[in-house]
Parts: sequence; C-alpha cells; structure tokens
Amino acid sequence: MMNKEIQKKKVYLRTFGCQMNFRDSEEIVGIFMQKGWALADSAEDADVAVFNTCSVRKHAEDRAISNIGELKALKKKRPGLVIGVVGCMAKAQGRKIIETLPIVDFIVGPANIYDIPATVESILVNRRDAVIATDKEARPYIGNIAYHTKGISALVTIMEGCNNYCSYCIVPYVRGREVSRPAESIIDEIKALADNGYKEVTLLGQNVNSYSGFRDREISGSCLPSTSSPQLCEAAGTRAPSAVTRQEPESRSLTPGSCNFARLLEDINKINGIERIRFLTSHPKDAGEDLFKAMRDLPKVCEHLHLPLQSGSDRILKSMNRGYTAAEYLKKVEMLRKHVPDCAITTDVIVGYPGESDEDFMMTKKLMEDVEFNSAFIFKYSPRPPAKASGLEDDVPKGVKEERNQVLLELRDKISGLKDKEFIGGQAEVLVENICRKEKHKVTGRNRQNIKVVTVGTSDLIGKLKTVMVESVLAHTLVGAAVLFIVLAGGIFCNAVKAEITGTIEGYFVSGDYENTVREGVKALGTSREKDKVFYMMGTSLNKLGRYDLARKNFNTLIETFPGSGLAPLAQLGTADSYYLAGDFKGAMAEYGKYLAKYPRSQGAATAYFRIAKCEQKEGKWQDARDHYQKVRSDFPSSFESEMSAQALREETLYFTVQVGSFNNKANALKLCDELVRKGYDASIAKLQGEESNKVRVGKLNTREEAEELAKKLRAEGLPTKVLP
Repeated sequence: MMNKEIQKKKVYLRTFGCQMNFRDSEEIVGIFMQKGWALADSAEDADVAVFNTCSVRKHAEDRAISNIGELKALKKKRPGLVIGVVGCMAKAQGRKIIETLPIVDFIVGPANIYDIPATVESILVNRRDAVIATDKEARPYIGNIAYHTKGISALVTIMEGCNNYCSYCIVPYVRGREVSRPAESIIDEIKALADNGYKEVTLLGQNVNSYSGFRDREISGSCLPSTSSPQLCEAAGTRAPSAVTRQEPESRSLTPGSCNFARLLEDINKINGIERIRFLTSHPKDAGEDLFKAMRDLPKVCEHLHLPLQSGSDRILKSMNRGYTAAEYLKKVEMLRKHVPDCAITTDVIVGYPGESDEDFMMTKKLMEDVEFNSAFIFKYSPRPPAKASGLEDDVPKGVKEERNQVLLELRDKISGLKDKEFIGGQAEVLVENICRKEKHKVTGRNRQNIKVVTVGTSDLIGKLKTVMVESVLAHTLVGAAVLFIVLAGGIFCNAVKAEITGTIEGYFVSGDYENTVREGVKALGTSREKDKVFYMMGTSLNKLGRYDLARKNFNTLIETFPGSGLAPLAQLGTADSYYLAGDFKGAMAEYGKYLAKYPRSQGAATAYFRIAKCEQKEGKWQDARDHYQKVRSDFPSSFESEMSAQALREETLYFTVQVGSFNNKANALKLCDELVRKGYDASIAKLQGEESNKVRVGKLNTREEAEELAKKLRAEGLPTKVLP
C-alpha cells in the first residue's frame, strides 16, 4: 500500500503584490490543508497551481501574465494540471484572462477565495470549460483560517475593501466596499498566534483607520513591556529613538458595543505573548489624534506610520479625490510628531498623474523635503480601468514620468540615508527574526521603527527582544555590536559587554572590516581571556578574505584547544566552509560530514546538508543533490536553508539538459517549445534572473552521456545544441 503522505494531492501557490495578498494566500493554503492537501515547491510537482495576482499597476498584471504563460509547455505535457488565477487581477479582468491564457482553468476574485477547493474538486472530477467565480462583492468570514507561515511575525486581516474611491485606484472595484471583521474574531486569532509562539502581528486593511468592528466582551490579559514585518504595498521606515514616557491610555468615547481602530489596538495590547503591533495602511484624512495617542500610550504599538501622500499639489490631490490638502497633511505630521516624536514616517507618491505640471511636481518634491520621510515608494502613474482617472488623458510623457520618478528616488535615498545615520551611537531594541542567509554567525531583526538591524548572534536569539548598540549603517541596514558577547557562545560572554565598541575587534568584525579584525585579533591573543572567541572571529574573517589555509589553522586551534567551547561547532562548520569557498568540493563534503557526525541536529546541520547538496550539484551528482535538498526541506522546514532548497529545486539546473535556442522574443521561444512538445520531447522555457533572453531546453537527465545522446538526436533534426551544465 502506498504511504498516505504520498497519496496527498499537492497545491502550488505563487503570490504577487501586497501583504493583503500574502495573507489571502495563507488562507488559501489553510483551506487546502484542511481538505488534506499538501504544499508543492513548484508547479511541476503540483496537481493544482494557483497564482494570487495584483492589479494595482499594469506592470504587476503583466508580470503575473508572463509567469502564468510560462506553464504552457507543462500544461501540454500534463493536461491534468489545474491552473487557477485568483486575486485582484482575476476580479478586474475576469474572462479576458482566459482569452489571453487559454491554459487557465479557473478565475476567482478576492471575495470568492473560500470557494476555491470546491471549484478545484469539481474540475478534477469533471473537466470542463474554465470556471469564473468573481460574483461576490464582500468576503464572508466563515471562520478563522488558522494557517500562518511559520515564523515570529504574522499578518492579520482586520478589514477588507475601501470606500474612498481615489480616482487612480482600482482597489474598491476589485476588493469591494469596507467590511470590518468582528473584534472578537481578530482577538481570538491573535491569542492563538501568541499561544503558538508568534511575537509580532501586523494588522492589515486598505484603510485601517476606518475600522469599525463590534465587541461584546472585555479582553483579558496583562500589558507586557514591549517594543517588524512586511507592509501592505509599503516600505520600511527608520528614525533614531528618543526617550518617550508611555502614558496610560486615555478612555475613548464609543458607542456601546462598537470598536474603532484605537480601541482595537488597546485590546490587542493586552494579549500576553505578543510583543509588537504594527499596522498597514492609514489614510491621511482618517488618521487623527485618537490614533496618535494610542501609538503614544500603548507599549506594544511600534513607532512607525505609513501615511501615503500621493502628491504635494492641492490641485492634483483634489483630482485624485484624496480628501485633504498639502497643508492638512503637514498638520497631521506635526500632530503625530508631537505625540510620538520618535515615529518613523513612510509614504507613497505617484508621479505623472494626468495633468501633473512641472509646478505640481515641484510642490510634491518640496513637501517630501519638508516632511523628511524615512522612506517612500515612488510610482509612475498608469491608468487602471474602471478607476475614474482612467477616463482622463494620460498626458504626461513617459520620459517625463521617468525623470520625475528618478528625481524623487534620489531625494528619498538622500533623506533616508541621513535618517539612518541618526541611529549611530545609540541603542536600538531589536526583535530578532532570523539567521543571516550567508553569514551564519549573524542574526537579523528590525527595530521599533521597522528598519533592518544585523548583529552577531545564533538561533537562540530568534523571537527575543535584544538591545544593540548601533555602530554603522550599510545599505539601509543598521549594524549593531553590543549583543556580540551575549550571543556567540550561548551567554558565556555576557560579562564582557562594552558600551564603547568603536575600534575594537568586535566592532571591526560586526561591521565587516575583516582586515582589521585579523590585525586586532593577533594583538588580542596575547592578553585576551577569551581566546576561543578571538580565534573564531579571525578564522571567519580569513574565510571572508579568501585566505582559507590560515582560516583553517585558526578554526583547528580553537577546536583542539577549546573543545568544550560553544564556538567549537561553529569553528567546525567554518573549516568546512573554507574548503567549499576554495572550490574543493570533495574536501568540503568530507568536513561537512564530520560536522554532521558530531552535531546531527544542531542549528548548523541545515547549513551543512544544504552545502553538501551544493557540492554535489557542482560535482554533477544530481540525484544526490536533489535528495539532500529534499532532506533540508523535510528535516529543517523553518530554516533559511529550507527556503533556499525549495528555490534550488524549483529554479536551478539539478540535471543535465540540452539547450536548443535562446530568444529575446518570448513568442519565438514558445513556438519552438510547442513544436518540440508536439514531437514528444520534454521541452521547457527557462529565463535566468538578470537576463532578457528566453532559453528553450530539452530533457532532465542524470548523466552527461544521456544528454549527449539526446543532443545528437536533436542535431539530426537541424537544431543547434548545447549540453548544460
């Protein structure tokens, strides 16, 4: 009898667009999992492929259509594959998608997502014409879909839709009018998240300020002292923290049973286990003192507000139907900074809106300079039918839009850089989220203002709040070093924390100055009482500098001299890394094997198995590489390496293949691919990241001999061939 797990049907889901879409995708996954389905890493491994799409800008639609179109060859090879398009583009375009992409089996709008499993089952049972389900205007809340992506931060939808009808925006037409979830449903979901170890929630809504729910019971729970996460189509913000005394929340006058957004924040602030609260997005006309006082008074609500400006011209704002003037926007910012002086403010701006003159644009630029946003998303206007502005002449030339966009991007980057530097020399409270992908001795997180912070650390810190001393800024990321001694060996360096880090070996190491790390490390070995730490930092730095023999010498000294040190496992991993980085893949596999024999379930085991798979891939051992990538996926599902393994299984060439053509015009690539599929070849199109050409490839073979034989057959048909890799 087949294993029950193997018999499970699989769904693959690809998400485009905002955080609301990502939360919708989680709900879709949850619905399928309730029905006994499993997740697939790629469309090739799935019974059903679902694309959750965005329609805010034409570029987003074009990108989704292009990605779905790439499944044409797979659909011909496996006609039983069910392909679905859901989300805002599905609602906006409906049957037009079928006309463009006949391979699509169903179209489902945002309000119909709970119907997806039944739609899929009916298609699997009785293949028929494409199913289109976009009739519902509001989503029924049929119960909490408990599935959330693993981690410490969760997205929680508190409302759907929008009543504002900004003239450029398609959202009210695809997501419907505002519908707020009952407060108790939201609270129960967040309590469950806290019980499952989540530390941060981001509340989602097209306009959270207009939330108007209902509650008929008191929310219990103690307020914990507090202190990041993605946003809804928005950016991260930063501001240097200042000492602000938290006050007791003021009582707010509400209709009995009603619950506005400020009151909802109060209720969530009481939930034990939740450390941070964020929210997206706020409309300037509805963001007022009630919200700003809640941000000031509630310890868990973070000091970051995304407040879309869109334009600094009153004439354009009126045409956009934004409901405020530039002066009124500035007053809101002034009021916010009065109550929450350390608040980071981020924004959205549209350039090239119909009728935007040079004078209008300069007003926008001036307002950005006056406010000094911590960050901003700058968009070039594109018509979005049936939004009202789509009926206006799109009269700003493309070149002018590009120029204005570039001017504001440069201004944003200049201001953001100055804002980031305000953190240097101060302390930042960081919620640690993950181990760095490439530097396993470092951890990443975000401060309360939602800016990324990196510092030295291990997985023991994930999910914890830590205070770090900020030493420098690298590419909109704060580099901290004060937790170095707490982290490296599980706490054995706690007594060595220093307030002043500039110029020390730790400061050099954390900031990436590896030459000075080695230089200062050599000096420190004579007097340091923590030689194991010094050897580790020197070994890691030498690996970074490409001096692999010396790196191994330092790591081996640490392992032999301090076998009981908490850094010994990391040194063993560093030794293996030195062979890998030097291109000695056989030596690397042997050293990673030694690490796994000593520490089979350690935090570095996922890295070791992943690197072994990489080495096998380099050596052309495709099946072994695939097996090890799958092992990382199954044994370490929450690790970064699991995500990277899924990407490798989905995107990388883990087999020999024969390339028979490369085309800038995708239509030509599709034509050749279709011809080969009709002849019985396993043909597909590959488009590598950063390249424009579409490559037609045939076969997925385990040996070069098999690939050469296939190439010979294809050459006999008059095709140019190239065996890869």
